[in-house]
Amino acid sequence: MAPPFSFEHPRSKSRMAVSVSATRDLFQKGARRRVQIGLPHPLEVLVNPQLVRRFRRLGCSCRATGYVARASSWQAASTDGVLMPGVITLIKDDHKTLESVFKKLEKAEPGAIPGLLQQVAELLIPHSKAEEQVVYPAIKTTVPDEGSDVDDGLAEHHHVEHTLQQLLDADPEAPGVDGLIAAMIGEVRHHVEEEEQQILPAFAKSASNQQLSDLGDRFTAAKEQALAAMRSGT
Repeated sequence: MAPPFSFEHPRSKSRMAVSVSATRDLFQKGARRRVQIGLPHPLEVLVNPQLVRRFRRLGCSCRATGYVARASSWQAASTDGVLMPGVITLIKDDHKTLESVFKKLEKAEPGAIPGLLQQVAELLIPHSKAEEQVVYPAIKTTVPDEGSDVDDGLAEHHHVEHTLQQLLDADPEAPGVDGLIAAMIGEVRHHVEEEEQQILPAFAKSASNQQLSDLGDRFTAAKEQALAAMRSGT
């Protein structure tokens, strides 16, 4: 029978099976200072999908089932020991969701374009607003050297939102719509690449686990507020 959870060292690939209770303890204690069991590098957690529900009932959360999730990406979100993802994980998850819609949009027939553009709007605009309100100010304060890149990111947000609004107002069969869609997607992908490869890693090195966790809560709340405002027309 496969062990409930195993820890795999990124280089040696050696494994050590641990019980569910031990895994829970490692997650709760290790999330604050990475999981340390005598190996020189952060460990990765391989989650057995069959025991994810049991793991959650024990009071812990995991980022995903069936593939590798880094223990160091989890932060202690509250005093009750429940682990939640930090703001960087939340931002990257949004990027992945948006990319999945982009791939559909790139192949869509004209009749499907308006609905997919609305999905993009409801994903992208709240995400951007939450970054602008919560994340970008924190990055500029914590990592001043990234200030100019953050300002560039803000300008990109505004340009993409303008392009998106043009597309939402356009006839999907009008000349030039396909090119405008491609331009918008390309700009967002460039923006995501800069965030994930430069800005967010620099922020992660300087921010504390508690700061990332707190920002995650505020980021989620800001997104929900922005989405509600969009849907109500305010």
